[in-house]
Amino acid sequence: MKHVHGYLLFAMFVLFGLGLYELFVNKIDEAEGSDFARRLLLISSLDDLKDQLARVILIGGSINVSHLRSGNGTD
Repeated sequence: MKHVHGYLLFAMFVLFGLGLYELFVNKIDEAEGSDFARRLLLISSLDDLKDQLARVILIGGSINVSHLRSGNGTD
């Protein structure tokens, strides 16, 4: 379970960093060229960045709750 939390934390930091980069420094060319990358990396406002981060946090919270309900909350 620690690995899943680590992965989600890493994903949150990557989204946050790339989102700030795209908002304030330069556009990411790969985000505009691919449909998959466009859904993940194309950030046009702070609200878009907030929505992407909220999704990752919501997934992490739901995984944590389901892990605690299953009785494996000690590891």
